Amino acid sequence: MSYREIKFIEVECLSRTGGSDAAISTAYLAGIEAPFEEVDLTSTQYNSYIGNAAVNPGVGSIALDPHIYTQKYIELFAQPEVYNDYRRTGFPNLTPTSGTQVPIRWNYSSNELLFNTNTPGPSEADLFKPKVDWDQ
Repeated sequence: MSYREIKFIEVECLSRTGGSDAAISTAYLAGIEAPFEEVDLTSTQYNSYIGNAAVNPGVGSIALDPHIYTQKYIELFAQPEVYNDYRRTGFPNLTPTSGTQVPIRWNYSSNELLFNTNTPGPSEADLFKPKVDWDQ
């Protein structure tokens, strides 16, 4: 778990539980700033990015959607946690590249299928079920 992921979890929790606008803004901006520091971008580049009102609308105006979820998706897009966030929140609005729905779980790995006798058989290992509580 990275610092930036922790900051986005923190800001989502603060937003959902009525945290102060200042605390929401601080955690939100820290989550955005962390990857800038990780890849040695300058503070000028960071300030230019957060100067965009679509990215940083200011204290008291940061919303789960579009701000928090969008920035978390941008910052973590290469990590599997983004898929779990999609399943939990429905953000971003994805369109399947084939079929009619986006899968709700991962495939079983080939090692799991080979070495775990408790792995469901092919007819039971459907990518679109079983659904978890938030998919019901």
